[in-house]
Amino acid sequence: MTVSRGYQITERASDWRKRFDKHVSDSANETPQLIAQIAELVAELPPVQLLERAWHEEFRAFADVQDETDIGHDEMATHKMVTYVQGVIAAVSRAPVQKTTVSDEDWQNLKELVSSLFGFHMRAYTMSLLARREKAQSQNREAREATRIESSLVDF
Repeated sequence: MTVSRGYQITERASDWRKRFDKHVSDSANETPQLIAQIAELVAELPPVQLLERAWHEEFRAFADVQDETDIGHDEMATHKMVTYVQGVIAAVSRAPVQKTTVSDEDWQNLKELVSSLFGFHMRAYTMSLLARREKAQSQNREAREATRIESSLVDF
């Protein structure tokens, strides 16, 4: 019974790992598209108004913070967003057609895109890159080991 149960647990873990790997891989493929959507939106918005809106959001998020222990997930997410948006504004060329204001809808859309990017996508993307690197290193180790074994046979 123990062997059967152990096998079931191992099989479930293997199934979970396959689903997780696919999800991470899909997310890693979606991340560049998400970044492009953010850049496209930021390029259309007036940069000064966008910065002002971002800074106001950050101010509101940190208004009740008395010391570092009061800083939570929401405050850090807002700070990350402001920092990221500043970088995107500096990096992208202005779109040929500019909006005159940053509407609530534009702001909400940008918040959702950036939140998605820094929420799951960045973790998944990083995990995917690490998994790919680990796989490549493992293949390199196996190739080096095979070469070592072959060379030791030749030396013998």
